[in-house]
Amino acid sequence: MYRTKRTLDDIKANGYELDFSTVFNKSLDNFKKTALMSGLGMILITIVMAIIFILITFGIVGVSMVNDGKSLFDVQNFGFVELVVYFLAVTLFAVICFPLTAGFIKMAQDAAKGESLGLGTLFSFYGNKYTGTLMSAGVIIGGVTNIFSTLLSFVGWNFLGALVSLVISFFTFLTIPLIIFDGKSALESIEGSMQIIAKQLIIILGLWVISIIFCTLGIFGLCIGIFFTLPFLYSFQYTLFAEIVGDPIEIDEFPENQPAEL
Repeated sequence: MYRTKRTLDDIKANGYELDFSTVFNKSLDNFKKTALMSGLGMILITIVMAIIFILITFGIVGVSMVNDGKSLFDVQNFGFVELVVYFLAVTLFAVICFPLTAGFIKMAQDAAKGESLGLGTLFSFYGNKYTGTLMSAGVIIGGVTNIFSTLLSFVGWNFLGALVSLVISFFTFLTIPLIIFDGKSALESIEGSMQIIAKQLIIILGLWVISIIFCTLGIFGLCIGIFFTLPFLYSFQYTLFAEIVGDPIEIDEFPENQPAEL
């Protein structure tokens, strides 16, 4: 269990200061500490997830479509049942990924504290008290995102569907840190993330865009490099949260009945 230096209500009421260069530099320093371990974890997880996703999607909706010579991932070729199953499969994929994302963010915190890093951290949010909340948030965010993106793609507005997905991802960017470091419910975390980001919209948007650009640079490293640059996004996610809310303090680190100094 963690305590944060600032409460969500305080941030909503009084706002906060945020320095662009400080957040980016701290994110970069943190990334350098986690790049190798998180990159290896990213490769392992991507392989497993890709196999699962392809098997589920192809197994349920793919056979008949391939026989008809249709594209497996073009939703305009889907019938109603296939569209529903595809939506559920993509949403389930998002739900499974939320605890993994929490693991990457926890690894970033461990690096910031100078603690040892291990691949086990990436799976530490499966089967603990936050699993249900993380998956609930995944259902809400993934479901809403997929409703808009799938429907817009179905009518041929693929670009608009992708744009809506990006907007939702941006405004819910701090949902997972609010769950695992502040103990908020899924809905509280989603709402809190949107309100926090809205208070420093321009600065955070600039940082978010630069982070995505930085992550994509790995494509130029024989493509496999993206596995080692993508984790920068999680370092940025943790750093942004720590700069706004305060570095989370683990209550168990303090003797019984001795409060943490906030």
